[in-house]
Amino acid sequence: MVTVSENGVSENLLAELSRALNDHELIKVKLALPERDDRAAMINELLADSTAELVQTIGKNGAALSPQPKG
Repeated sequence: MVTVSENGVSENLLAELSRALNDHELIKVKLALPERDDRAAMINELLADSTAELVQTIGKNGAALSPQPKG
């Protein structure tokens, strides 16, 4: 799981996201932001800088998928 705080997207956060996606195809992203619009903007910004796609959001959590090559 990757947690995004009110501090926003940083290089360390992107590195952690990349590491998590390399280890697992599907990861959970927790957004510690109170406003729904802020959470949507933050997850879109986070995933725009990665190879992952948003699969689902429920409340303050999202699921991101980055398919790994077979073989």
